[in-house]
Amino acid sequence: MKKVRDVGIVRENGEHTIRYFSASLQIDMDELSLRRWQGKVEGEGLGWFTAGEIHHLDVRPEDRAAINHFFEKNGF
Repeated sequence: MKKVRDVGIVRENGEHTIRYFSASLQIDMDELSLRRWQGKVEGEGLGWFTAGEIHHLDVRPEDRAAINHFFEKNGF
């Protein structure tokens, strides 16, 4: 797993750092199995998208910064 970027944010409860990671998927994404944990589904809201599609997604500014950085660095 490789660190993509740290993004600093300020919320009502103080300052936080969000650390983003990327990892290679060793299986076909159609074979990916998600698990339940404490009533939540792992990867809930997970989606696959291309570098071109990112501009049409409604995401938090800090997420957009990390995603754009990933695509700029990796050229996908």
